[in-house]
Amino acid sequence: MKLSLPVKLTIFVILLFAAVILSMYLYNPISFWRHKQRLCSKEESVREKAANSIVSEGEKSIPYIVEWIESGESRLIFCSVLVLCRMLQKDSTALDSDMEILQNAIVAALEKNQEMKEKLYELIRSELSLCPISDPPPEWVFKKHDLMYSKGMSLFLGYWKKLLRADKLEDWEITSLIYIDPEGIRILQDNYPEGEDAARLIILAKKSPDSFIIMNNEAAGLLHFAAMKGYKRAVGYIAGDTEVDINGLTDSDRTPLDYALEEKRIEIAALLRSLGAKTGEELKKEMEKK
Repeated sequence: MKLSLPVKLTIFVILLFAAVILSMYLYNPISFWRHKQRLCSKEESVREKAANSIVSEGEKSIPYIVEWIESGESRLIFCSVLVLCRMLQKDSTALDSDMEILQNAIVAALEKNQEMKEKLYELIRSELSLCPISDPPPEWVFKKHDLMYSKGMSLFLGYWKKLLRADKLEDWEITSLIYIDPEGIRILQDNYPEGEDAARLIILAKKSPDSFIIMNNEAAGLLHFAAMKGYKRAVGYIAGDTEVDINGLTDSDRTPLDYALEEKRIEIAALLRSLGAKTGEELKKEMEKK
């Protein structure tokens, strides 16, 4: 059966349009497949070019980055987070609309590959924090880098929330939560193992270490209060990671260690001792010797 010329032209046009539509549909998947292969290259220059190309793609690259992070492959996770850092360098708001999706991807990735945690932390520090330099830059530069670093570390909020609930979050990670305000603080208050009051204590201790609380008709420091209440985790954090004086004295010359001993908080007293705490009486004797 012979086809007439008009029919042939019609078929040709249909096939042409189908090919165009198919190529448009497959362009992004194929393009990002190539980016992925180059991103996993052993050559740094190839990886750098791939990262820059993906950054230039903007928001449409996010679904692919999420998929790569969730893969659990070490190099692919690392390079994907590198791309996210470069996006933040270009625009500090670049990840805002997709942050929750990315946070969930990080949780999935670190559940498969926990060894990547420290590498990713270090990557974000090196890419987004301001390295020490001899001549201090203008204040706006500090603020810009602080914002980028905060946004970068926000990628771990979902993961930190999970660790916090299991009481496995390290002290420096808690500090990072405190400075990712307000979302980090909200996560800390809602999930801190010793409760919301203890969480508020460590937040206040980090931000305003000279704060005090009125207890038994005298002003006492935050560490005194934590020791009295039996917040062992909070005591360890406040004593070790804030500027609160571990041997601060109340009006009646009592230290946090005195409060712990008076309340028979034996474990907390031992912890404070291990960190160099002394009783008010011991401090008094030391002063007399001088």
